[in-house]
Amino acid sequence: MNEDVTNAMDDIEMPTEAVDVEDEVDARQAMFDANMAALKEKVPGVYARLKDHKPISELLHLSDGEMNVSFDGENIFERGAVADAKHQLANFTQYSTRLTLNVSKEGMDPHAEPPYTRVLDRIEKSGLKLAENPIHNESYFLIIYGIGLAQHIEHLVDMTKCRSLALIEPNIDFLYHSCFVFDWASLVERMQERGRIDFYLATAPEQTAEILHRVFRRDNPMCLDGTWVFQHYKSSIMAGIIRNLSENLRTAILGLGFFQDEINMVAQTYKNLESGTVQIATKNEKSAELPCFVVGNGPSLEKLLPFIKENAEKAVIISCGSALETLLDNGIQPDFWVMMERGDLVLELTQETARKHDLSGIRFMGSTTVFPGLSDMFRDPIFFFRPGLSTAPLFVVTDDQALFMPDPLSANAGLAASLHLGFRTLYLLGVDVGSRRQDKAHTPGGWYNRLSEPYGAFGIRVRGNFGGDVWTTSTLQWSKQSMEILLRNSRGRIVNNLSDGALIEAATPMHHKAVKLPAIKAPKEAYIEKLYEDFTVYERSTFDDRWEQAALVDNFHEFREELLATLEDMDDYAFEHKLANMLHPALSNKSLEMILRGTIFSFCISYTFFLNRLVVKEEHDVFKQIMKDEFTALINELCDKASEIFLDLEAGKPWTESFVR
Repeated sequence: MNEDVTNAMDDIEMPTEAVDVEDEVDARQAMFDANMAALKEKVPGVYARLKDHKPISELLHLSDGEMNVSFDGENIFERGAVADAKHQLANFTQYSTRLTLNVSKEGMDPHAEPPYTRVLDRIEKSGLKLAENPIHNESYFLIIYGIGLAQHIEHLVDMTKCRSLALIEPNIDFLYHSCFVFDWASLVERMQERGRIDFYLATAPEQTAEILHRVFRRDNPMCLDGTWVFQHYKSSIMAGIIRNLSENLRTAILGLGFFQDEINMVAQTYKNLESGTVQIATKNEKSAELPCFVVGNGPSLEKLLPFIKENAEKAVIISCGSALETLLDNGIQPDFWVMMERGDLVLELTQETARKHDLSGIRFMGSTTVFPGLSDMFRDPIFFFRPGLSTAPLFVVTDDQALFMPDPLSANAGLAASLHLGFRTLYLLGVDVGSRRQDKAHTPGGWYNRLSEPYGAFGIRVRGNFGGDVWTTSTLQWSKQSMEILLRNSRGRIVNNLSDGALIEAATPMHHKAVKLPAIKAPKEAYIEKLYEDFTVYERSTFDDRWEQAALVDNFHEFREELLATLEDMDDYAFEHKLANMLHPALSNKSLEMILRGTIFSFCISYTFFLNRLVVKEEHDVFKQIMKDEFTALINELCDKASEIFLDLEAGKPWTESFVR
């Protein structure tokens, strides 16, 4: 048995002497009052749930000094709350699960991979011994399912030395009763000084895994490996939640951005906006009068092309990403083309499309981060900002200039754009976010045929829009879930999904033969012109003000020193905690941090991973020095390169290179 667990078990004391009943009642009430006062000040949401709570169960103080909770005449704890806690700690492995996160250079950020490789090499040369799985009890995150009477909690906190404690309790009666017998005031103060403590009460099973993913992302994405999940109550539902966490642990670090992407997007936004003449798509609060077709390039688009062509003058057509060439090849000119991807490959592919088709009558509506020059081939370029990128806090003047949830794919951006422009009736066509066949991801022809790129592993089975099974990928699943959140937050819209792909909740499945669009009273162009009334020009004076306020070049030097100062204390999760607090992984309002944090976290995940597996504790200092060296080198490289690129932008140098090394 692990020594720390044994010590924790021994610390739980069973009352052995009789106590005065009246004194005991007074002491319990005093503890309850102190706990409520502390919760009111430090965790007001929990206090609000408890202050008027009327339990339907009863807290029992037994003659032997034990305690229990009775419901309908039956005691909940088999041995008593203290004895049950002691038993569970004595049999810790039966009641706990440890989450692990694999780390490798495959798929790692290109700037994080070289220092990671050097760390591996230095570990080997130093002769440090690594176990296959975590071997130490310390864990940044501790998740406890079941508060009960809380007799197990403090001992688990001591054992893991956690900085983030998540307590899940489906029955609020237990938390209420525990306030009479457990010193929550002390634990809350302790955890808030070290990090965080969160209470999740009466949480629906389907929401629990999602909540915990947000906790991981918010508190410290570099410390996921080794997380303990302790089950005070055995539950098949919780077993399913643990499986979800194990299988999808890495999703907590998705979307943090990588240095290369963020630098490119800042630089390309700079080049796209610096003229002071481009239009920004300000949110239209009025209702657009026509219906809107949002067209993706999923496999089902092929059969929907005749329907789109037949109704092209009755609806505004928004083409998303690679659907542009598919529509043009079939004699359909969209009204808008929406693009959000930043790479120069998109520019090359669009130039090839422009050699086949005239694009000058199509309006461009794209992210400010697209490769400069892309919008020049289209009519009336309009740009929008993507929230969650470092460009947004840097350049956005008003919130209505940013689309809501336009990521991760162009179909998401197209749907977000249609809502941003005020359309109330929408039809999704070819927005499949999956495929009936595992070997077919897009409509034949167009960009993907020229690229001849593999589509990825279509290994996730989901419900089809018209029933049956559809196959999808993790990225398409992310796209689907983002659309669902977007639509649930967009009231007053009628959204019909004509696509034969995955079911998108909040969009009504509808066969295209059931759609009857009324004739319009005026030419479509007249309706589209109304959409432009509230668009604004991003003037040069605004551009200069935003760039000067950010002062990125100057601030990189100061931020570099702050980052390196986190290395001064690498014990007891101090380094990891300070670093996470500096980089704000859950926030999207600090450009400087957003440029750097994805790459830093990508590298530092390996720190927690290796530290958890070092066999000889005396070798920890050797390993920490290796990490200090490589972390310092990484930070210097990132800050020096960023400053160099931004100085070149200010000097007016053309933007011709999309890969930052």
